Amino acid sequence: EDVALRMLKEQQLHADQMLGSIKQAIAVDGEKLLSDAELEQIQSLIDELEQVSKGSVAEAIEAKIAELNTASENFAAKRMDEAIAKALEGQSIDELEK
Repeated sequence: EDVALRMLKEQQLHADQMLGSIKQAIAVDGEKLLSDAELEQIQSLIDELEQVSKGSVAEAIEAKIAELNTASENFAAKRMDEAIAKALEGQSIDELEK
């Protein structure tokens, strides 16, 4: 029973962390990098994860975390690409090779 409770608490913590991160990312870059359909899908999964993380089934929380993670992979990649492009802005290939 202690193991099950610990697993539940760990999944709830993981869910909270993921929710915080994805909500912040959407607030900063959501309108710019996500289509309406992508935003709607991710928001729906956020809502579902918030609900399931209030429950007592660690496996259900873990599954919903995985689902949200998969749905937001493209968004994360777009954010990474934009950050790299911004970091490289104005630099030549010669400068990067040094």
